[in-house]
Amino acid sequence: MSRGIHDDSDIEEFDDEFDVSDDVKDRHAGISLGGVIAFFFILALIAVSGFFAYKYFAGRKGAKSKEVKVSYEELYKSAESFVALSVMGDRIEADGIYVSGDRDYIRLDILKELGSHAYYDNDSDSVLVYYKDDVLNLKKDADYVAVSDKLYVALDKLNGHNNPYVLEKYDSPLRYVVYGYKAQSAYKACSAKSKVRLYTAASSLEYYMDIPKGERVTCIGSEGDHKKIEYKGVAGYVKADSLGACEAKKFYTYEAWKEPAASQVKLGFASVSVKEANNYVMTYVSASKGLNTISPTWYYISDEEGTVESLVDKSVCNQLKNAGYKVWPLISDFEKDIDNKNWIGSSKKRKKVIDKLVSDAVTYGYDGYNIDFEKVNGCKEDYIQFLRELSKACPKLTLSASVYGNISMYQIAEVLDYVVIMQYDEHYAGSEEPGSVSSISFVKKGLDDAVKEGVPAGKIISALPFYYRIWTATTEDGKLKRDSKVVKESNASGYLEAHQSDAIFDEETGQYYIYYEEGKTSYMCWLEEARSLSVKLEAVKSYGVGGVAFWRLGYEDPAIYDDLWKAYDAN
Repeated sequence: MSRGIHDDSDIEEFDDEFDVSDDVKDRHAGISLGGVIAFFFILALIAVSGFFAYKYFAGRKGAKSKEVKVSYEELYKSAESFVALSVMGDRIEADGIYVSGDRDYIRLDILKELGSHAYYDNDSDSVLVYYKDDVLNLKKDADYVAVSDKLYVALDKLNGHNNPYVLEKYDSPLRYVVYGYKAQSAYKACSAKSKVRLYTAASSLEYYMDIPKGERVTCIGSEGDHKKIEYKGVAGYVKADSLGACEAKKFYTYEAWKEPAASQVKLGFASVSVKEANNYVMTYVSASKGLNTISPTWYYISDEEGTVESLVDKSVCNQLKNAGYKVWPLISDFEKDIDNKNWIGSSKKRKKVIDKLVSDAVTYGYDGYNIDFEKVNGCKEDYIQFLRELSKACPKLTLSASVYGNISMYQIAEVLDYVVIMQYDEHYAGSEEPGSVSSISFVKKGLDDAVKEGVPAGKIISALPFYYRIWTATTEDGKLKRDSKVVKESNASGYLEAHQSDAIFDEETGQYYIYYEEGKTSYMCWLEEARSLSVKLEAVKSYGVGGVAFWRLGYEDPAIYDDLWKAYDAN
C-alpha cells in the first residue's frame, strides 16, 4: 500500500468542507416520532434480509437442504452430432466435441485453453499445432472442420504427441473428460459411498452422486475441510477425510523447447535511442562490474508492414564480444505509434521480422535476443505465435521475452530460454497515487505469479531498476497538483545524505522513504540504492531464478556492484 500525501492545508480544507453549522445542529437536536419509526423499520429490513441471506448460504452449503441424486444423463446433454466435454471440472461444454463419421474433433478454443500450442493461421487457412520437435500443419476439411463459426481439430491428428492434457472417453452416456493439463494428483476414495456434492449458485437443493469405495478421483482444489474433485466427468466436493493418501500423478511432462544456461545470467540493458548513443555504451559497460550479458536497445518495429529498423554499431558489438560479454540485442515495439495487430497477425509479416533478426544474428555474431513488445495485449495469440516461430527459426540463439500485461508466461517459458519479468514501474508517471517504483512486495508477487503459473524458476530473469522517482504535490487555488520525475540511482546517496533527518527505512517496501516540505510543495520518494536493491536481490535469489537484469546502465553508481553481488551470490 502506498503512502498518501498529507499536509496541513489539505486537512484543514477537508474539515471545513464537512463542518456542521449551528442551525443544522439545532434541527437535529431532538429525535422526532417519524425518525423513531424509520429507525425501527430499517432494523426490521436488516433482520429480514439477514434471515434470507442465512437461508440462501446455508442451503448452498447443505445445511438443512434437500439432497437430490443426479445422473450422468442429466448432466451430459449433447446436441446432435456433438458430444459433451467436461473441462477440468470447471464446466461441461455441450458442443465441446464434434462427431463426423468415425472421427471425433475437439473445439479449437478449448484446445488452446488447455495449453496446447495451437494457432489458426489466416494467411494459409491452416491450423498449426506446435510441439518441441514437430509442427502439425492441419488443413481444412481434411484435418479440421468449421461448424457454426467454430473450428474443430481432429483428435486422431493429435494422438501420439506430448499434449498438455489427457482426454478420456466414457460410455453411458457418451462423454469426454479432459484431465489436468499441467499436473494434478490422484487420490483414492475410502468410504463406501463418498458423495460428490454439486453445489449450485442459487439453490437450496444439494445435488450429489455416489463414488464407489476404492475408486480413483482427481483432486483439483480445496475449500475448507472439503476437496474439490473430478470423477469420470463429474466435479464437486467431498470431505477431505473420506479420501486416501495422495498418489502423485503427472498428466503432462513439461516440454521446454529451449533450456536455460547452467550459469546465472547477469544482464545490463544499454539504452541506444539514436546512433550517436553507441558512443557511450562501452563507457557504461566498462564502469559496471560482474555482468556477463549486455542487451543494447538496437532494434525496433518501425511500421505495420513488419519493417525492422536497426541502430546497431558493429564496432561496439565486436568490443562487447572481445571483452567476453554475451550480446542479446533488444527489439521493441514502442518507438513508433503503430498497431501491432496489423503486422503480428500476418504470417508473412512475422516472417519478415524473423528473417531480419536471423540474418543480423549471423552478420554480427549475436548470442541471443530480448523481445520487448509492450503493446500486445490486443493480439496475445499472434504474439505467442511470433515467439514460437522465432524459436523454431533460431534454435541456437538464447531467446528471452520481457513480460507485460496479461500474457501467458507459462507458454513463453516453454518456447524460449527465459522470461524477463520487468519488476519496476509499480508506480509510474501516470499513476493516480505516488508510490515506489519497485517495492519488495511487488517484486515477490511478480515471482510468485510466475511460479504459480508453472514457469520453472530457472527460466526467470528478474529485471530491477537503477532509478527511482521523486514525487511532488503542490496546492494551487485549492487544487492538489501532483507530478514526478525519474532520478538516477547514482544520485541516491547524495539525496539520502541531504535529507537524513527526513528518511526512514520502510520495511514494507524495503526502501528508504523520504518526505519533506518546502514552501507550498511536498516531496516524497522511495529510494533505490544499495540497501534496497540488496533486499530485492536476496529475495530474488531465494526463488532459484535463472538470473537478474538492470535497467539501465549509466544510471547507477559503479560502487554499488560490490553490495549487489554480495547480496545475490551469498545464498
